[in-house]
Amino acid sequence: ALLVEKVKALGIPSGPIYRTIKQSDTFEFEGKTYASKEYVTDAVAGPVVAILGDTVPCPNAAILATGVDVLVHEATFMQAEAKLARQYGHSTTVEAATLAKTAQVGRLIVTHISARYQGRDEAFVDEVRTVFPDSHVATDFFEFTVGD
Repeated sequence: ALLVEKVKALGIPSGPIYRTIKQSDTFEFEGKTYASKEYVTDAVAGPVVAILGDTVPCPNAAILATGVDVLVHEATFMQAEAKLARQYGHSTTVEAATLAKTAQVGRLIVTHISARYQGRDEAFVDEVRTVFPDSHVATDFFEFTVGD
């Protein structure tokens, strides 16, 4: 990870040079050469989140989601409206939950729920949890803590 405050203390503005500092042994700024190792640290592991917006099930979604701590996935429609979901380029509750299960994610948060399900929140979340029990449905002002 880049030690941003230390880099800024040299007068280096944010920009492409930050990548050079992280990826090279040395970098040059205003005619002076610096050792990059003095301005970076080892990567710090943290929680991994994958966010899938408007999408239909596809192989790349599985690649992105594999093993993440939290998957945020749109599930605009319940499974009964799968044909409609396909028509509009969306996923269903079961498709999002199946991906979460297959990709072995930690938790699933479904979002982008069609207004047609207002007042049917319990049925909606039950359908998701039937396939992937550790699921949550995001609503306005929903908050979810990731990590510690």
